[in-house]
Amino acid sequence: MPVSGRSNSSINDIVSREELEHRFHNLQNELTGDISELPLTLCVRIDEVKLLHWLHSCGQSPRFYWSSRDGKTEIAGYGSALKIESADIESSMKECFDLAERITSLCDDDSVIFLGGCRFDANSRRGSEWNGFHDARFTLPEVSIHRNDSDYFACFAATVRVDSAIDKVLSRLESSVTRLSLRTEAFGAVDHAVIARIDTPDQSGWTPTVDAYLDLIKRGRVDKIVAARRTDFRFTEAVDPCTFLDELLSSNRSCFGFMLEPQRGHAFVGASPERLFRLHKGRIETEALSGTAVRGETDEENGSTGRDLLADDKNLREHRFVLDDITTKMDALCSSKVDRDDLSLMKLSNVMHIYAKLSGTIRSDISIGDIVSRMHPTPAVGGVPCDAALEIIREYEPFDRGWYAAPVGIIGKDFAEMTVAIRSALIAKKNLSLFAGAGIVDGSEARSEWMELEHKTAPALKLLGGVLV
Repeated sequence: MPVSGRSNSSINDIVSREELEHRFHNLQNELTGDISELPLTLCVRIDEVKLLHWLHSCGQSPRFYWSSRDGKTEIAGYGSALKIESADIESSMKECFDLAERITSLCDDDSVIFLGGCRFDANSRRGSEWNGFHDARFTLPEVSIHRNDSDYFACFAATVRVDSAIDKVLSRLESSVTRLSLRTEAFGAVDHAVIARIDTPDQSGWTPTVDAYLDLIKRGRVDKIVAARRTDFRFTEAVDPCTFLDELLSSNRSCFGFMLEPQRGHAFVGASPERLFRLHKGRIETEALSGTAVRGETDEENGSTGRDLLADDKNLREHRFVLDDITTKMDALCSSKVDRDDLSLMKLSNVMHIYAKLSGTIRSDISIGDIVSRMHPTPAVGGVPCDAALEIIREYEPFDRGWYAAPVGIIGKDFAEMTVAIRSALIAKKNLSLFAGAGIVDGSEARSEWMELEHKTAPALKLLGGVLV
């Protein structure tokens, strides 16, 4: 299959009809109960292609993108061969994760990978800016490109139902294969003029909010709460999500990348440093990430800053809330002793955080939905205790977090990986909203927490022509 131009291949060049018929009937036999659809998939090795450039060149929608923090895995795709979604109660959000896991377990192809996630809080008020994003949604793209290290594959999927006719299913696969174009167009920088910047809350509203949180902490209602801010930009031209994400990832190394675009020009994108969990063949990895310091200009400055961060009482207390909470949750999820690394530093392009990795063997009765329900939200994005913090956030926060700080990631056969969707933005054509949060504990100060938000969003602000305020 050529890298450029339209493919002249057909499914008959890739696999025999006899094999496809066999797989088709096996999938139909697996359809029972609440699983009414399964995907028939096809993969072919291709030459190297820049995935975000390819996705940018695709005229179809919806579009999806994921890249792992270690840079070894990358997926881009368009269309919806299979969709799992929830639009109402919190319990059905868990069911979305579990259904994606069950579907992949019934498939005979490791390329069946769902991309998606859920809202930060199913019980919070909905903002119209999040229209098109359900409470939870996972999608298996109709066409996708997967990169595993230096290996590239084009993958195609068509839906099989009990009443599906095999000729129609194979015709859909054939159409996807023959229509695939691997042409890519390089894109330039995000250089549109900024018309306006609006912070919600602004600085005059931020200080009383932080003061109110500190008062609630002193009165014992919570030990920690994460205050968030949305920064809205208005541009002279529409912002292309692929272009913005490509630049964001270039300036945020060692981060997860994601893009969920349910409709053209309306996308949630991000470059997040934080893993919620990684599950692979029964082993789970997670981490406690909290506490922030701004990186210096030299190695000597960074060394001093890192030592100070690991010795700072306020940041250590903030991190301890996160670490203790995640350790307790891991103990309940795992069948044996949880391994916990010593504290270290995660060094990003402009800031560093206190970091500790945890891992263990998951209990056999625990599903991906169970893991998400137990792990999210972590104290790094919610607070301690969790329920009390969520109640306060619903009362005080003047905007809908939507999918910001929520689990976003991929679910495949015998594995799943979710990032915490921080350092993220919601794009709606000429409008872009940046999100950031800061952990408030006893001893926090409003001005320094505001500047922490500025430094966390600095890479994106630089791309957008914004300035620290």
